[in-house]
Amino acid sequence: MKKILWIVVLGLLLSGNAYAGVNEPGVTSIAGCEKALNLQHEKYIKNHLKELIKKKQTGVLYASCNDDLYSWAYHTGKDLKKTHKKAYKQCMKVTKKNKVRKDCYLYAVNEEIVWKYDEAKASAVLNTKIAETKVLEEKNLKMDKKTRKIF
Repeated sequence: MKKILWIVVLGLLLSGNAYAGVNEPGVTSIAGCEKALNLQHEKYIKNHLKELIKKKQTGVLYASCNDDLYSWAYHTGKDLKKTHKKAYKQCMKVTKKNKVRKDCYLYAVNEEIVWKYDEAKASAVLNTKIAETKVLEEKNLKMDKKTRKIF
């Protein structure tokens, strides 16, 4: 009985985050990849939108972008949850093969691009990192001066 209980507990623990990136829109900058991803979006979703509506299906595009390297995957289906999972899985396979980035994120659902990049938030993060770097440099200079006095 204890073995069965352990198997159930381990099964629940290990299955919890199998699709952590599914349904999560991207939030990073895609400046180097934006044109290519827009092209893929137009090619696979916008051009087939009427057909998707007729068949009552949804088109989903997942993408991963790292500077000018990118990977993507597109999938259509009636069951939105399964469509997301399949597109995410395909994108992760391509991403690992091309060594683009660690994870894929939702780029577009049908004609709507859901990838959100907040430039103000990104610049605030960058300014914070610059300030932290300056503080560390100052601390290192002080430490260097102290160690010189010892010798």
